[in-house]
Amino acid sequence: MSEFGYIPQSSEQKFNQNTGIFTPKDIYNLTKADKYTNLGQLELIETQTVSGVSAVDFTNIKSDIYTVHYMTWSNIQSAPSSTSYFGLRYYNEGVLDTAAYKVAFKFNSVNGSNGEIRSTNININSIGVATGNTIVMNGFTYLYNLGAIEQYSYNTGVNNVPQTTGTPFSSIFHGVSPQQTKVDGIRLTSDTSQTLSSGSVSLFGVKAY
Repeated sequence: MSEFGYIPQSSEQKFNQNTGIFTPKDIYNLTKADKYTNLGQLELIETQTVSGVSAVDFTNIKSDIYTVHYMTWSNIQSAPSSTSYFGLRYYNEGVLDTAAYKVAFKFNSVNGSNGEIRSTNININSIGVATGNTIVMNGFTYLYNLGAIEQYSYNTGVNNVPQTTGTPFSSIFHGVSPQQTKVDGIRLTSDTSQTLSSGSVSLFGVKAY
């Protein structure tokens, strides 16, 4: 007898090993039980609300399960008093890495000003830069190889700032981890430890292809 009434009857289903013909109800039940193959789907690991902190840490990223992660941040607000680089830092087997990130990003604004930053030795995996007035950030990044041993982890994404000194701008960024070690945690912060007064950050695992 099959588990959810498959046609034809078959042994118990497993993710990436489905056999038979499925009714919509079968698909719903299998998906709920994480036994139906939906490659590329997002699975929420954790959402954190930001309120008066200088860093947001994700210490259970399930890097033993997912080789690809997706992080998104919404309405992260800060009021830097000077130029600050916002970005990610990685925990390598529980130890926070604060040096030698390899980073490249370009930024553009509606008034035509633009620029780029490239570095092979910066203390944060930058997603954007801000100065002066209150800013609000929204964006996302895909992260790869976080749980891989003896491989570099890398990421790419987009960050948007609706207003900084009255001018909206966006950045496209890419970054590589300092070491070929297993990444088991992620921190969202700034290089000058600016206070993040509000917003939310979510981390997802992506079902591997």
